[in-house]
Amino acid sequence: YIFENPKLLGAAPEPAEEDEMTMAKRYRSVLSSLQYAAVHLFGDYPETDYVLHSKILHFFGIMFGIAIIASFCGTFSSSFVSYLEREKQQDIAQHSYRSFTAMALLKIHLKRALATRRAKRARGEALPDPRRMFFLRRLLREIACGH
Repeated sequence: YIFENPKLLGAAPEPAEEDEMTMAKRYRSVLSSLQYAAVHLFGDYPETDYVLHSKILHFFGIMFGIAIIASFCGTFSSSFVSYLEREKQQDIAQHSYRSFTAMALLKIHLKRALATRRAKRARGEALPDPRRMFFLRRLLREIACGH
């Protein structure tokens, strides 16, 4: 809609008879020529009758415009995919670190609990109820759930 209405782009209104307009008048400023360039890029070509060398020039201009737009799209999408891959690798590394830390704490606590149990058994004291080891249960839950 914007390209169809030159008033919205700040250009002077076009005369009613567009067929008699010269190329110099049609492309007299950036704002007035923008609507015609957009028409060519978006596929409403040909808007007017062009001679053969103008058609060839427009063809290469349109191909160049499409290549520029495609290169920006490719660069943006490649950057976005790289960002998502980095985020995924960081999440995997964080999860591995948490699992390793939880396993190391579990190993240390199990060694300590086993040493305490052996010492109490050697002294003849009553052994603690294994169901009361809340710390071990919490660590096992963290390892299993990945929290």
